[in-house]
Amino acid sequence: MLKQLTRMWTQFMTIYTALEILEQKDDYKKMSSGEMALFVDKEYQNLENILDSRAAEGKIEKKAAAGSKSSLKRLKKLYSSYDRYFDKYIDASKLSAENKEKN
Repeated sequence: MLKQLTRMWTQFMTIYTALEILEQKDDYKKMSSGEMALFVDKEYQNLENILDSRAAEGKIEKKAAAGSKSSLKRLKKLYSSYDRYFDKYIDASKLSAENKEKN
């Protein structure tokens, strides 16, 4: 259980670090919502690949990876919902077309 939590924490920190790097460069401000979605999807895929490689290490690791992968899927689903509702909010606002894409 502790190993699984440690791995989950590592996964979350990987995403946080990637976003922090973007923040330092201010690239995220220049990204369109589509580009940001592609970036986030790429990071999720990287995490899934890491979990798959961990699962191949042994029986205990496989069990822990399965739990972590399940948590990752839930996180991805929550992010997707957030992104969808945020897009609806932007569409409902009175922003110009250029500003909608930037936000």
